[in-house]
Amino acid sequence: MNQTELSAEVKQQITDSILAGRKIEAIKQYRISTGLGLKESKDFIEQFTTELSKTHPEIVQVNRSGCGSAAVVLIGLCITAYWIV
Repeated sequence: MNQTELSAEVKQQITDSILAGRKIEAIKQYRISTGLGLKESKDFIEQFTTELSKTHPEIVQVNRSGCGSAAVVLIGLCITAYWIV
C-alpha cells in the first residue's frame, strides 16, 4: 500500500471514515487526494480496511449485512403480519 502521497490530515480523514463504516466516503476522499480512478481507490481502501481490522478489530466495522439479512427481516415481517391478521 502506498500512502506517501497522502498528507497526515487526509490519512486521518480516511481512517475516520473507515472506522465509522463509511467506505464510500473514504474512497471519494482517496480519489480526490490522489487523482486515481475508482477501481484503484476502491482496492486501496479495501486493503487499508483489512489492515485496520487486523490492528484494531474491536473498532473497525465489518459490513455483514446483505441479502440474507433482508430475507430474515422480510420473513419476520410476514410471520408477524400472518399472526396479526
